[in-house]
Amino acid sequence: MGLTGDRAGQPTLRLIFPDDAPDRIAGPPELDEPVAEVRGVNLHAKQMIDGRDRARLERLCKYIVRPPLAQDRLTRRADGLLQLELKRVWKDGTQALVFEPQELVARLVAMVPPPRFHQLRYL
Repeated sequence: MGLTGDRAGQPTLRLIFPDDAPDRIAGPPELDEPVAEVRGVNLHAKQMIDGRDRARLERLCKYIVRPPLAQDRLTRRADGLLQLELKRVWKDGTQALVFEPQELVARLVAMVPPPRFHQLRYL
């Protein structure tokens, strides 16, 4: 949903491939993958690293602390809107999302947890 500006309350703009596009995403993940979803929280537990394997542990830590958006996939369009190319095409064919600058900042700010908010939850 658009959060601010002229599109407040309207769905986020999507750029969608036509139905006959060859780059459509494949089916759902394998059934044997260790994936859980509880109350909207997804957990992908496919990676397991021995604590003594410092090189792989460092690589995983760098992956975890990466920024929320890849800079090379975010572009400013001629009309002033920001276009975020998706890493993979969605099932409905969506290949990119289009935001007003203030809307994108508002969405990023909403992802920042409040101070002293515990990120680790035990269910």
